[in-house]
Parts: sequence; C-alpha cells; structure tokens
Amino acid sequence: MADRIVRIATVGLGVGKGHVRRLAADPRAEVVAVCDSLPGRVKAVADEHGIEHRYADYDEMLRDKSLKLDAVTLALPNYLHEPFTVKALKRGLHVLCEKPMAHELKSARRMLDTSVRTGKTLMIRFNYRFSPQARYLKQMIDQGVVGKVYYGRTGWLRRKGIPMGTGWFSDKKLSGGGPLIDLAVHRIDLAWYLMGKPEPVAVSALTFDHLMRRLRREKKPRKGLFTVEDLAVGLIRFGDGSALAVEASWDTYAEDRERMWTHVFGDRGGLLHENVGGGYEFRAKVVTDSGEFPVDITPASYPGNLENEIDHFVRSILEGFEPEGSAKDGFAVQRMLDGMYRSAAQGREVKV
Repeated sequence: MADRIVRIATVGLGVGKGHVRRLAADPRAEVVAVCDSLPGRVKAVADEHGIEHRYADYDEMLRDKSLKLDAVTLALPNYLHEPFTVKALKRGLHVLCEKPMAHELKSARRMLDTSVRTGKTLMIRFNYRFSPQARYLKQMIDQGVVGKVYYGRTGWLRRKGIPMGTGWFSDKKLSGGGPLIDLAVHRIDLAWYLMGKPEPVAVSALTFDHLMRRLRREKKPRKGLFTVEDLAVGLIRFGDGSALAVEASWDTYAEDRERMWTHVFGDRGGLLHENVGGGYEFRAKVVTDSGEFPVDITPASYPGNLENEIDHFVRSILEGFEPEGSAKDGFAVQRMLDGMYRSAAQGREVKV
C-alpha cells in the first residue's frame, strides 16, 4: 500500500489548476489527465505539469480505460457537480468535488446516495477546516478548553465583490444562489465543524437583493444574471440546543473590503477565527479564564507541514477511511443552505 500511486484526473482548470498543483507535489499521487472545455486552459496546465492526456470531453475521458484512473477532482460550476460526480462514482472512481456539494438539495442527495451505493469516497472540498488556525482551534475544543459549546456566529461580507465575468455565479438556476451558497458555505461548514457537527433541525433566514435589482436595471444583462441575493442572514438551530448565526454578502456597504469571521462560545471559553487586513491571512484566538483572570491564548507559530485537503483526499483513498468533508458532511451543510433559502422565500422558520 505504501508504494501505491493514486492515479487522478482533474476536471475544470480554473480553480482546478490549484488541485493539479497540489497533487503534483504529493508523491503518493499522479495527475494522469486533465479536462476542460477551454483548450487554452488545458494546454497551459498540462504543459506546466507535463501531463500527456488532455480532454475537452468528460465522457470521453471516463471511457478511456488506458488511463487506469482511481479518482477525479472536480472544479466546475455548481449545477454540474451532480452529473459529473455521479458519472465518476458509477465508473468506480473516488471523487473530490469543490464546494458547495450541489446547487440544490435533491442533487446533493443523489450524490450522497450514489456514493453510498457504489462504496466510493465522495469528499467535498471544505478547505477552511484544514487551515492551521482551524486545526489549532479544533484541538483546543477537543481538549475541553471552551467547555460545552452552545452558540456560534459566522459570516463573510464583501464590499463590492459580485462576480461579474463568470456567466453563472449570479444565475440562480446555475449556481443555486448568491453569497450564501458561494461564500457562507465555507464559514457555515467551519463553524459547524468546530461546534462538533450537531444535527441541524430548523432555520430562520432573510435574503435581500436590492443591489442585484439595481444591477439588472442598469446593466440590462442576459436573462438569468443577477437573479440571486446580495445579502443573506439567518439563524440555524441544532438538535442539542445550540445555534449558529450567519451573515453573507457579495456587496454591502460595510467598512472592510472583505471580512470573514467565526466565533464559537462555550460555557468555559470561546474562540475566534478571522481574516486579517481584509485578505486571506487568518488569525486564531481562544478566550478563557485562568483562575480569577481572563486570558487570551494564541499560538506563537503554526507547523508548516500540516496536511492540506488535497493530500487528505489522497490519503483517505490509500488508507480507506472516511475523509473530513465527507458526502454526509456535505449533505448536512446543503440542508442548512437549502433551509435558509426556503425560510427566506416563505418568510418563516422551516425544518431541515
């Protein structure tokens, strides 16, 4: 087993070029094929990494038995997650799929069911779980430093950050939604993971599209564009009595260019995971007591050799364990997202 090389193909070479780069650095894996509908992307990534097998047609790639694939990684628009994942699983391949699991709940259910039926791994790329700061905070929770967790608040707010050039991000039929399903999916998963993955039972939420409606009036885009929310807020209730508050926006008149945060509160302490300076560097802090004194705990440094989510996927195949961000986890997060959208549409709390 130690000498086995996992043979992988990556599909979708926008975000997926990052998959290829990380897989190329893992001696346990080999990217034997890449696939994208844009020839320029295929050539650039394949040339950079010396990949011989190049495809524009996904089905053709899956039919090519000479590749002897073990797995695929998928970085595609949300509405394509289900069909591409299901085809790979039915071919006997393991799958790493970008978040969110799907653009709608019924598609996520089919993905989960197919994974269970075929016995193949389906991992959703919730990469924030694998950040050094998140690993540290999870360790502190597991050691009991914060005690019993009962409340969390999390969010991702952008100022002037609507994706404008993709053609699908702001089209609800293709994406499933706006910043809630695109950005908050990361923060919801991280908070839920740190809280111990309690069972979601009910959601109350609101969505707003004031700025999207303005864009539709001003830009007069093709039908479907700017049909999602620009701000979503909500409260998720869990079966153990805990709750999680959520905020997400692509475009809002907030002070910061980009702000991400996750606060988790327990009966002995709390923790914080947030970005620094409006960018993608993060800090972590634990707040607790030491005798009579309130104290803040932060690590002096982080190890440089922690496993990332791509390496974790490869190892899960080789060692046969259920990975972090499993299909079950992905489906649970999808239930929360679906509940928030349904609650906003119906104007009341809904069960999930």
